[in-house]
Amino acid sequence: MPPPATRSKNKSAHPGAPDMTPSQLASVGLSRPAKPVKMTMAKEIATLKAELRAAQEAIYSRSNESSSGDNLAQASLDAGGDTEPTTDVDETPPVGTKRKKSSSHTTSKLKRSRAIDPFESSSMAQPSHWGQGHLESFEDNPLPTFTLARVQKGTRVYPGIKDLPAHLRAGFRNEFIRYVMKQVANSEAPWTNPDLDSIQASYDIVYPIFPARIRHSDAVYHPTISSLGVLRNHLASAAITAVQRHLTNTFRRKRLDTIHARADYITQLFKSDGDHPIIWCEYVVGDIPNHPGTRRGVFQSDPILETLLSYYSSSGIMEAPTCEDPGVGDRPIGVLALATAAVERAYKMHATGDFITSGQQFNTEFWGPTTVKFMDYLANNLNEHHWNSIFSALSSFSAKVSREEAIYNNVPEEEEERVPLPPSDPPSPAADRVC
Repeated sequence: MPPPATRSKNKSAHPGAPDMTPSQLASVGLSRPAKPVKMTMAKEIATLKAELRAAQEAIYSRSNESSSGDNLAQASLDAGGDTEPTTDVDETPPVGTKRKKSSSHTTSKLKRSRAIDPFESSSMAQPSHWGQGHLESFEDNPLPTFTLARVQKGTRVYPGIKDLPAHLRAGFRNEFIRYVMKQVANSEAPWTNPDLDSIQASYDIVYPIFPARIRHSDAVYHPTISSLGVLRNHLASAAITAVQRHLTNTFRRKRLDTIHARADYITQLFKSDGDHPIIWCEYVVGDIPNHPGTRRGVFQSDPILETLLSYYSSSGIMEAPTCEDPGVGDRPIGVLALATAAVERAYKMHATGDFITSGQQFNTEFWGPTTVKFMDYLANNLNEHHWNSIFSALSSFSAKVSREEAIYNNVPEEEEERVPLPPSDPPSPAADRVC
């Protein structure tokens, strides 16, 4: 059997064509292509990739133009304008690049920034941009406001300091309320609460970088007015304590052991018309007719000084003013008249020789005329020398009280057992104070 025929390596790729060499195929008009399909697909893939890259670059270029339009919108909002550019391009950027936010997202974010209330958002605890045009100009937009009173379960609930934003809440009592108290203390109408315009003016002075519009019963107005009421009540309570301490020492020194003797002593304090013995540090009626007697230290009696000192401590002022202070021109005529009226009220509670708690409340209805009486006396009879003497006596009284309290609180246990001090009789200033 003959051996099987072997296939030539140069077999033609054309069906039916004999095994020919390339030169033989070329002589008859045929040729053998070198992998024509594979080469064509590679070229087509490369072309498609180039076209896709060009399309993506065009989209990315249009996206950059949209982003610059958003920057123009931001600048327009900063200037107070309402222009908000839009675009319908939101395609996927090329691989390896970060996605740009479309103008629709940016516009909605800017709208939210315009609607933010800086006093209601805790995230703006340090709004250093206020009034500088970073978001909006306060000249073209209403000022932010604070929390108002609300009705809850049929009861009107007033806001407090806790309802203030964080950047005002921390120092509100020591900064703003103290400033308002000082204005009332130096005014000639201490029973009259400051009106809304006065509260607004005080707020603008204390917080110039946090502009706001104050309203009735909001978180600034209501706590401030309430604090003034608390101050007046505190003066009334401090006057009762001071007068009781002074009378206890006086009754003991003068040996006024009976109720009738004590009642007669209280009556003598209010017997002189227009003289007000309770305001003097030392007051002795003259035995000779037409002789005024001894009067020394006007508005420097221990009860008045102790009550006035309680005002400075309760209002957050740790040190009382002295005649050497540069701010001596700020004369607390209002609070001194209030303190003196409170002292007179406390004395009259002992008019029967015993302390009677029931009686007239310390308010403008009952004690407004008495306050006006002392206000007129202060305005017509005191000069700069008298005020310097009052400040000096107040400073000395404060130092003396501090020393006696330190002695009282640091008594050794042995002496405490040998000479017990009555718990209801707190330390009192020395009776022989030089007026």
